[in-house]
Amino acid sequence: MSKNKIIRFNYFYLMTNEEDKKPKKYEINNLIEEMRVAYQRGEEEINKIDKSRYSNKEYEEIVEEKRKFMHVMEYNGEKVRLVLIDKHENNTDYHLVFELLDYQLPELTKEYGLPRVIAAEDDEYIGHKISCLYDSFNQVIIIQYNINSLSVKAVELFINEMISNYNFSSIPLKLHLITEKDVKNKILNQSMYRSINMRFSGEEAKHWIGDVFKKVDTGAYTIEIKISSGTRKKDKLDEEFSKDIIKGFVDKIINEDENTKNIEKFKVKARQEEQERIQEMDLIAQKVQTLLPIDISKQRIMKQNRIFDEMINFYRYQDRPFVNKV
Repeated sequence: MSKNKIIRFNYFYLMTNEEDKKPKKYEINNLIEEMRVAYQRGEEEINKIDKSRYSNKEYEEIVEEKRKFMHVMEYNGEKVRLVLIDKHENNTDYHLVFELLDYQLPELTKEYGLPRVIAAEDDEYIGHKISCLYDSFNQVIIIQYNINSLSVKAVELFINEMISNYNFSSIPLKLHLITEKDVKNKILNQSMYRSINMRFSGEEAKHWIGDVFKKVDTGAYTIEIKISSGTRKKDKLDEEFSKDIIKGFVDKIINEDENTKNIEKFKVKARQEEQERIQEMDLIAQKVQTLLPIDISKQRIMKQNRIFDEMINFYRYQDRPFVNKV
């Protein structure tokens, strides 16, 4: 059965975070390279082990002991580890894979079957991974979004702990979301709109409910409206219809018009050409989140190398690479 999984990622600058000082870009290239070399040496030592000399259990115990070169951190009562640091052949970008070790076990089931819990030892966890791309030239990090894994804040804390543990610097780091410099034109320059998602509260919600249901006193405080096309690749909303909705809000939101203070969400998913990737543009936060489909139909496992390949292709090697915007 064919199955695509949508991955999302956002873009951040690495910035200094000193009290009473203007933030500036934070270069951690030497730290990342030092850790990459340490990880590489650790993996080389593991690869030297003659697996045929040991039982499976003995081999796993030896590998576990030798993998203590990995950096592990406690976060919100869970363990988090950095499992991979690899340098891309362009010698500029690094692939970092973080993993949240979840003690709670999931259940397996069939469509109408009874659930069963996966068996595990007391010291075993369920791993939830995310991939990150670190651009060492621009001090940009791209972070995969995974609701079951690390948050952006956790990645920020992890990097700060590495900075401290390696005595790299006494200056703390902060991840600063890269916002779209001209989100208005970007949204309106699309030609294939897939969805428009809006949420209103207060008086704005009452106005919408009144227009649609012809009733004002409903007791409702919030209304959320999502207009979507079909799910096939060629499906799209009518372009004129979509742009008319967007134009009704875009200037007011960007200029922070008093009449739009109750607009809590305004997100648009679209692309310019059919062969391009869909992007989600957030008119409120003025940010862009990239959405990429990954085929997991064969192994039913999302390979982190595959995710990184998609990341770097979108960031550097497509017709209009995102790196040109940073």
